Amino acid sequence: MFPENLYPDHQTNVDTGRNKSFLTSQGRGLAKLYDWLENLLLFPKSLYIHDLTTNLPSLSTIAKNETQMKRTIQIFETYLENNDKSSFVFPISSGVLETQINISTSHFLNTQEKDSGDLWHKKLGHMKKVDINKLINTTEFINVGNESIKGKIIQLNFKHSFKTTDHVLENVQLDLCGPFQIQSLSGATYFGIIIDQMSGFLTTKYIRNKSDYFNKFPNIRLLAEIIHSK
Repeated sequence: MFPENLYPDHQTNVDTGRNKSFLTSQGRGLAKLYDWLENLLLFPKSLYIHDLTTNLPSLSTIAKNETQMKRTIQIFETYLENNDKSSFVFPISSGVLETQINISTSHFLNTQEKDSGDLWHKKLGHMKKVDINKLINTTEFINVGNESIKGKIIQLNFKHSFKTTDHVLENVQLDLCGPFQIQSLSGATYFGIIIDQMSGFLTTKYIRNKSDYFNKFPNIRLLAEIIHSK
């Protein structure tokens, strides 16, 4: 969670000790937070405490010694102990937000339409567009040439048109891929793709040796004829 806006009623400074730093806490107000699905959560009467990582002694003063603190590397996890369970502490990037209402009764507002396609991406945990753009700008592609990248993102039209056909198996497209360093369970290092242009019939065959590729075609032709009653 991260805060969007906080509207405090007042601001107070709490001294952590003589000649030591001050902890600045914003007074009670309305806090707006987003969860990982970008749902908007409204928390009234919330207290926002800044810079928790550098002002640890002040937290017990603010929370009246009702907190337990555990540090994991550079992340602080805070738990508020309250018998009535009406207060919660949310660790966020720049401090801690402590609110006095039950999270089950908090008001949820969805920032996206229910029928929006973006909602499905969020439900499935896909990256946001902003994060994808950030990844592209900050990530160095290793061992990937510029020409290879351009070839994958630029669509080129075929110079010559395909020969049209009205009959099954009259025009068949063949493609052979390999050899691959990792063999299949049957010892194959190639795989061949055969596509019939008229019917769209497609099949893939694993092949041990390149010379065996065309030996597979008669069986594939027989299978296609049976499927299409030819």
